[in-house]
Amino acid sequence: MKLGLFGSIHSAEEMKQFGLDDNMVMELFDRFQPDIICGEVRREDYEQNREYQGPSEYRRFIFPYCKERGIRFVPCDQFEDSDVEYVRRMEKIEVENEDEARKIEEEAGRIMEAYMRTGTASPLPFNSDEFNAVIEEKQAFQERLDPTEQEIVWNNRNKNIVNNIKHVIEENPSANVLAVFGAEHIYWLKKAFSADENVEIVFPLR
Repeated sequence: MKLGLFGSIHSAEEMKQFGLDDNMVMELFDRFQPDIICGEVRREDYEQNREYQGPSEYRRFIFPYCKERGIRFVPCDQFEDSDVEYVRRMEKIEVENEDEARKIEEEAGRIMEAYMRTGTASPLPFNSDEFNAVIEEKQAFQERLDPTEQEIVWNNRNKNIVNNIKHVIEENPSANVLAVFGAEHIYWLKKAFSADENVEIVFPLR
């Protein structure tokens, strides 16, 4: 079976800034010809039709895309509402030692420079192995700063996402499955499924 991976930019304005729009993304999807799309939406939010159902691209064009083409959508995100309380930006971390704070700021700046440089250099913005390598470094950096937060906010969540996608693949062994998640999740998904000889990974979409 084929597993397509697409690293999404959540904001329509940012997509435009980097030379993408909803129609261009849907054309990529069409070329992959998905039977199922797994997305960054929690099952309970989707099934109960809550106001929030993942980032804006789902209501904006992914749900309509699936409906118009008869493609099954499977919500595969998983986290607790309480997890959101742990979310905070790197620049808000308080460090009493000035030298240590300076080192953290310099490393964060270097990583974010590489983030933008590699992300925008990709033929499909923010979808490349080079960008994935930067994200893995960024996640490791965040884990050094706050391992508890990293485990709750990213690691556990990514593990749950992988398990949910695996379940979809096991139930649909001949399907073309397209996983659409924020670009910072994709490195984890690719690593998780690369060891499965029954899965042909298509990344980036083309």
